[in-house]
Amino acid sequence: MLEFRQDDTAAELIVTLTEKITGVSDFHFEFTQVTTRRVVTFTKTQADDESLYPNRYNQFTINPSIVFLGMPVGEWHYRVLDNNGDVLEFGKLMLRGSAEFEFQMYDQPAVYVVYNPVEQIFTPEFSSEFT
Repeated sequence: MLEFRQDDTAAELIVTLTEKITGVSDFHFEFTQVTTRRVVTFTKTQADDESLYPNRYNQFTINPSIVFLGMPVGEWHYRVLDNNGDVLEFGKLMLRGSAEFEFQMYDQPAVYVVYNPVEQIFTPEFSSEFT
């Protein structure tokens, strides 16, 4: 599963495509938003591959802030096609919003108030009748 933030300017897209093609082919990426069915497409070439081991996996850098500009956040399905239209890979993408809540710790010291009663209502005593 892929995961991008909508305001990322560079995100690595790691997929396994080369092992399923024969010869030279472009990679056509197609992302479909699950709820709205809006589609985003782009193409990468084998020359765009940044992988150190291109026979094992492929690595591309994309700019989600441009590719998904104006698109809704949430779950997307993707597939990658070769020049013949054969599906090389498919999966899910979670596109996160740019202004999501992130927890931050408070800088204020914690103050604890402890209640200490003056008289004790119950005094536990050992009873031999339960032994």
